[in-house]
Order: sequence, then structure tokens, then C-alpha cells
Amino acid sequence: TEVEAFFSYKDTAKLGIALRTRMRSGLRGDKMLEKIIPEQAPTANADSVAIALDTKDGLTFGEGPNRKIVLPVRFNFPGIELREMSLARPVGKDENSGRIDLMVTIAGKLGEVFAVVAEGGGVIIRWKSDSDDAVEVLPKPPTGTGLRIKTGIVTGGGYLRYNEERGEYGGVLDLHFTKIGLTAAGLITFDPFSLVLVMGVHFMPKIELSWGFTLNGVGGIIAINRSLSTVDLAKALQDGALDQLLFPSDPIAAAPKVLDRIGSIFPMRDKAVVVGPIAELGWGSQTGFVKAKLGVVLALPDPVLVVLGVISVIVPSPLVPVPLRIVDLHAELMVVFTPDYLLVRVSLVKSKLANMTVSGDLALFIRWVGGAEFVISVGGFFPKYTAPPEVMELRKITVELSPPIPWLTVRAEAYFAITSNTVQFGGRVTLIADLGVVGGKAWVGVDALFIWSPRFYFRCLIEAGIELSAFGETVAGVTFRGELSGMKPWRLEGHASAEILFWDVPFDLGPIEWGEKDESIAAEVSPVQLAAAALRADAAWKPQLPVGTDALARFREDDLAPMLVHPLGSLEVKQLRVPFETDLDRIGSSPVGSRRVHIADPRVGQFEARVVSHANDQFAPGQFKNLTTDQQSTRPSFEEFPCGVRVAASEAAVFGGAVAVTYEWETRYPHEEFVGHRTGFAQLNGVAASVLRANAVSSPTRLNVNPYLPAQAALAPLVLADPGRVRIVRRDDLSAVADVAQTLTTTGAADRLRELAAVHGDALQLVAA
Repeated sequence: TEVEAFFSYKDTAKLGIALRTRMRSGLRGDKMLEKIIPEQAPTANADSVAIALDTKDGLTFGEGPNRKIVLPVRFNFPGIELREMSLARPVGKDENSGRIDLMVTIAGKLGEVFAVVAEGGGVIIRWKSDSDDAVEVLPKPPTGTGLRIKTGIVTGGGYLRYNEERGEYGGVLDLHFTKIGLTAAGLITFDPFSLVLVMGVHFMPKIELSWGFTLNGVGGIIAINRSLSTVDLAKALQDGALDQLLFPSDPIAAAPKVLDRIGSIFPMRDKAVVVGPIAELGWGSQTGFVKAKLGVVLALPDPVLVVLGVISVIVPSPLVPVPLRIVDLHAELMVVFTPDYLLVRVSLVKSKLANMTVSGDLALFIRWVGGAEFVISVGGFFPKYTAPPEVMELRKITVELSPPIPWLTVRAEAYFAITSNTVQFGGRVTLIADLGVVGGKAWVGVDALFIWSPRFYFRCLIEAGIELSAFGETVAGVTFRGELSGMKPWRLEGHASAEILFWDVPFDLGPIEWGEKDESIAAEVSPVQLAAAALRADAAWKPQLPVGTDALARFREDDLAPMLVHPLGSLEVKQLRVPFETDLDRIGSSPVGSRRVHIADPRVGQFEARVVSHANDQFAPGQFKNLTTDQQSTRPSFEEFPCGVRVAASEAAVFGGAVAVTYEWETRYPHEEFVGHRTGFAQLNGVAASVLRANAVSSPTRLNVNPYLPAQAALAPLVLADPGRVRIVRRDDLSAVADVAQTLTTTGAADRLRELAAVHGDALQLVAA
């Protein structure tokens, strides 16, 4: 044993002592002890710190993140085995609580039928300063438990894990019952409660459908108080995580990784729910050289619909060993539908064609809310292009072209992308030779970006080089990095360097320009005239229905009548040629005669419009603004600009000539008697008033606000008259009847109406006062 005092000040000043040990248990005089502490028991590494005490971290064990010392103690009795005993300091909330954990890993088995292993269990020893008992000893549950069972009917196993810091239990189950296989993986916490479970049932043999298709399994995903993280899901695609979640082939072996993936993809969130079915399909009958694992899940309360999938193509058959397979493709995909965008991502993992290893990512992204964007990429983007965050970090399409020579590696990478205003592509070929003591590397790569508006423009990055190395150090090499852009003028700029032993000779090239500059000026255009011409088109005018109209009536189209606008709705007029209320630098490549366009003083007939608001739509800013090259690469492809107005009302009433109309209605209450129901109308009055405040008439009135006029006076609220007072009026024009009181009680009006029927017939009616 060695004791060492140390003082460190690299990051933070730290003073302490460290104990290094070569301790080995040596009590071997007794046969029992020789069995418990065998000769081959592990010992502490003499080069690592076993115990340290310093001013910064206090008492620590070991050097790794687990802060654990493995003690040289093992025993193996028939049916039970002590595999490890260790001392550890906790990490996390109990890090400085004066606590030490004594942990063991124990395995047991009963023949070939039953086997179990528990790791991380033991006792917790805590020193207390505020109690009469100086030492507290508590049981420590195992951090992980594995189970295997093998009988004539049931075979398989399970794994259970406990995370003390998060209070989270996780488990994986894999059982086979004759012709059915069951797999399940999940996490659960109790304070607060949350649950996520991924479950599947396999059919053995597969269920034959038709045309060579088979149903291999069904299952589902459910999560309570947990959401779905599309960001972590996209990262997991590149590691083949979906293949481990959807019907895994060996879930017990990958249990810790499966549970970690579930925890990151389904993070805890209060009142969130994720639910959906999963299924496994095959093609090729029982051979099944094409297999698809599919799942459709819905995440709430923020609605997100996600399609998960794993597609495998194996030729000639999955039963053939991996080295003998001609085609072995595995693609993981996710399709995300949200109210704002559509995202499709596909990742190739652990794939090969003949002897060539293939990997890479594909993505499609369309955003229609919060700035429209369109991106499609196979393998990534131009290095200086800023992609939307949803499709960043795509891996290039990579093919390993290495010949059957162990010391030679050939790799080819490529990408291709299209956005709303650019086309991007590039590739790189790398050759690596490793002969042990000496080696070499050569590469050449090209990246290109083409921009169409306002003028055709491109940037091309070129990189090439060769290096020779010995004993891991570069002894000679030549590299070149350059950029070519154009076309009017052409521009070349680059940097080259040559390295020999300890000498590095740099060389800068350019910038060099040649060719005529494009100084042509397109004909000037008038934004006002373009907008006016676009507004004259019939398609620019569109009536808008008021809020809640669908609950009142259903409207039919009338191709013979002119455009009809709902009295409570609005009329929208907009065009997509020129954005309004915006400083314009140009339109396409043409200069503009005026820089701003707006609609002034909208009128309805001869009256000023009282309720006016902007009508917006998506425009590409690069078509109207002078942007730098970097702005063209980083600014959103589409942004929202005003392009019209929405008119909902005029300052005064607009109406035609008077039209007389006779109307009538009949109200019936089947199986109801009206005797003594007077109080019911009084109770209904408050409910009806609430309905009136939220109906299709009141809602548009409150929502329509004119930003160009002074604040309007508050509108008088809609109310119901006293249901007990009514008037007798004529049906045709609602005028009063001579020699009849202005208002009457409901009962009195009914009696008076019967008297007047002898003279007026059915020309009279009752209305609320």
C-alpha cells in the first residue's frame, strides 16, 4: 500500500491524499476460506487510485465515474455464485451525505431450468451527525436483476432495473410460449407517476396473408405522463434504436440500452399521453427476406402524429450467415405530422451491398406555419448552408469500397439537396493504407452550391491532399483547399501547404477574378401595377364565413349568381405577386419604380370600411430583398408578408330596396305539457343570454377590429327581453295592430290573438316584447 499527498491547481486548487494498493486476500489456511476467496480473485489495480481524500471532492473511491472499489472477494458454491463485491460513493443527490454503499453481484441457478442474477444490491452505510446513533445501516435494492427460464413450454427471460436517483423502475421481458412469443419493455415511476410500455406478440410460424405477405407480430405503445421527443428519436435512428424498440430480436442482451433509449425518446411530462399500435409484416412467405416493422403513434396534448418504421431487405435469406448475404439493407424511418410541418427522416444502419458497407441519412422537410420552408436532402447539405434544425446533422451517404486487402480502405461519401432557392451536391473519396509502422492517406472532395435568384450564382469548394506517416506521425504531405465561384465574374481563392518532416511551407492562392462583371440592368417594373393587375383577377377575391357559421347553416355553391358574402362574414382580397408594407429592393432581377405598396382607404360601396385587417401569405424574401450570400443560405426560404386586406363591415349600412316577405314557424315539444312551465322560461333566460354572447352574430362583432380607425365604442351586449311580455304584430311587415296594447302578458296576448283571429285570420303573430 502506498500513501501519496498531492496538490493540483490545473482547474481548481485541490489538496489531498491518495491511497494506492496492491492488496490481495491471503487467508488460505482453511478449506472454507480457500473456497470463498480463491486464488484467482480480482485485486485492485496498482496504477489506479483506490481511495482519495481532498479539499474539493472529499472522500472518493476509484477513478472512474462510478466511484467504486472492487474488492478481491468471490465464491462459487453449487447453485450460487458471488461474482463481485464493491464499495462505492453515491453520485447525485446523496453525493455529500456521508454515505457508502456496500454492493454485491450474486448469481444463482437451478440446473438448466432457472437462473437469476442480481447486481448492485447490498447495504447503505451512512454516518449521521444529528442523532444518537452515529451509523445508520439500510438495505439497498439491486440496481439490476436478470432472469432466465427454460422449460418444455416456456422459455425466455427478463431484466429489471432500478434507478435510485430518478426513482424509476425499468424492465424488459422476452418469453416464448410454444407458437407465440412475447416481448415487452417499459419504465415506470411513482412520484410523480409516469409509465411507458412497448409491447409486442410474435407469431411462430408467421400468419400467411396473401401474395407472399405474412403477419409476423402485433403490439402497441402506450405512455402516460410522458411525451414523445422527435429530436431524440431522430438521433436514435442513426444508431438502429427502432429495431431494438419494435419487436427486438434479443431484448434481454440489449436491455440497459433499450431502457435508456425509451427514457430519452419518451421523456416525462405532466398530463401528456402517447399511444398507438405496432405491427411486423413480411414478404417472401416463411423465408421473409423483406421485413417491415411499423408503428403509428399519437402524442398529446400538443398533437403530433408519428409513423415509425424499420425495413429490412436480406438476400438470399435471413437464415444465411451475415458474411454470406448478398444484400443486407436495414433502413429506419420516422414520419412526423404536426400542425406546423411535415418531417420525414430515413437512416441506413448496418447495411451492405455485396461486399460494400452502406450508411447515411435522407430527409424531407416542409414547414407551412412560422415561415414556410422546403428541404429535401440525401446525405446532408453544403458545408456553409444553415439547414433547418429538424434536418441538421444528416450523415452523408457513405459506401465502403475497400478491396479484399486488410491494409487498404477506400471510402466514398456523397450528398444531394434541394431547397426553395438552391441546389447542393458534393462528394469525397478517401483512400487509407495502414501497414502498421508506416501508412498513407489520400483524399479529394468537392462541395457545390447553386443559387437561382436574383441571378444565377454558384460556389464550389475543393479539397485534396496526400499524407505519408510513420509511427503515427506525419512525415510528408501536400494539401489544398480552395473555392471557385461565378459566373460573372469568376473568382478563385485557395490555400495550399507542403509538409516535410518538421517543415511546413504554406502557399496562398488569390483571390483571383476574371471575366466580365454582370452589370446588365433589367427593365424597371412597377410594383403597384403588378399588384393592381393581380388584384383584378377573380381568384384574388374570396368571401370568408363568420365564426360558428357551420353550426347554423350549410351553404351551397351557386355558379350562376355573382360572388356572395355572408352579412356577418368578411371579404378577403389578396395577391401573390408583391408583398405589401415592405421595402422592396427589386422584383426578381428587375429594379422597381416604387419601393412600397399598400392599399389605402378601402371602401364598401360609397362608405368607408369600418373593420379592416391585413391578409398575409408566404413570400420568398430573396425575390424582393438584396441579401448577402450568407443571408441567402441562412435566412428562411419563405416568410410571411402582408399581401392584401380583409374587409368585414362598413361605416354605414348598405342595403337595397325593401322586400316584403311572409314567414312563419312552428315550435313543438313532443310528449310535453305546458301547464305550469312558466318558471322554466325564467331559468332559461340566463342560459340563453350566455348562448347569445357566443353565437355566430356576437363572435364576429367582437373579433373584427379596424387597425386603421380610432377605437370604436363598446357595442351594447345582446340581451333577451322578458319572456313573459310579448307583442301582437302583423306577419308580413311586423307592424303593430291598431287598438291593441303595446305589450301584453303571454297569457293575455294568447287570449287577445284568438279574439282578433275572427277579423284578421292568421295574419297576426306573437313576438317577444
